[in-house]
Amino acid sequence: MDLQSEGSYVGYNPGSSGVLTVAGEGSTYTNAGFFIVGNSGPAQLSVTNGGAVSSSSGTLQNGGGSTATAVVSGAGSTLSAGTFLGVGVSPGSVGMLTITDGGRPTSGSGTYLAFNGASGGLPPSAGTIVVSNGGLLTSPLLVIGSSRTADLQIKSNGTVTISGKTIVGAIARTSSLEISGPGASGATSVFATPRELPLTAGLALRESRYGSL
Repeated sequence: MDLQSEGSYVGYNPGSSGVLTVAGEGSTYTNAGFFIVGNSGPAQLSVTNGGAVSSSSGTLQNGGGSTATAVVSGAGSTLSAGTFLGVGVSPGSVGMLTITDGGRPTSGSGTYLAFNGASGGLPPSAGTIVVSNGGLLTSPLLVIGSSRTADLQIKSNGTVTISGKTIVGAIARTSSLEISGPGASGATSVFATPRELPLTAGLALRESRYGSL
């Protein structure tokens, strides 16, 4: 089944909630523009067993303004953002993205965890990405901790491939990157002012922008 949209929300209004499941080879959900999971209400996104979700020329936000969880799991399962992929985007949001069992999210311009600071009485956003067991995240840029607490965990047999920089703690005072377990790997360099470090198994960073490595 192929479902198409000009742009969409899951969990649009305060007090509402939403669940979207795209499962099985040949099941696709294509957005010509933006796709926001958890706009003002909590939301869940599951892309499994070869399903595909994309925002072909726009952003894909998990935790647009509320609490949102997304799982990309299974061989051939994809989550594709034409521009940026955000996890924990708007003030007050909390986003979590789990990539496992061969799931493969991609981003056209960059992946951001905890993207915005406090605004309008709402706290800063927060974001977590966990990659394991054959999961692969591919992006030209990775920013961990634009605003508040952000956490990237690359576990056993998980891979993160970033063609450009990985910036840890760009604005936030607390952010973390951890690579652990057999087969865990990252192909990039980590920009943690004032120096760069190779992204290799066993690396753990805490508060790298304003604190210590």
